[in-house]
Amino acid sequence: MLKFLLPIVVLITSVTQVSAGGWVGGTELELVYPNQSGGVYFRFESMENPDGCALSNFYLIDESSAGSKNIIATALAAAVSGKTISLYVSGCTGNYPNVTNAILNV
Repeated sequence: MLKFLLPIVVLITSVTQVSAGGWVGGTELELVYPNQSGGVYFRFESMENPDGCALSNFYLIDESSAGSKNIIATALAAAVSGKTISLYVSGCTGNYPNVTNAILNV
């Protein structure tokens, strides 16, 4: 029984360590950089890197990801309205922290 459970515990532990992710919040948008490779890079007033990606001067929103257009629209709405935004950053894409969720703080 132990031989069966041990690999499962190790697998779950290793997956958890690969992508901790986390909310970063209450920050204002400073720069938007869409590029031809299909990603949109954002720089915010406060930048955090919960997963230790190689580069952390931008967050990347991969336009091919589900819901990415909604996240981009939310970030731009925050910039235009002068409101802050909270982001869920999980994993790394192209060496940058990857944004997977966004909340407009009203």
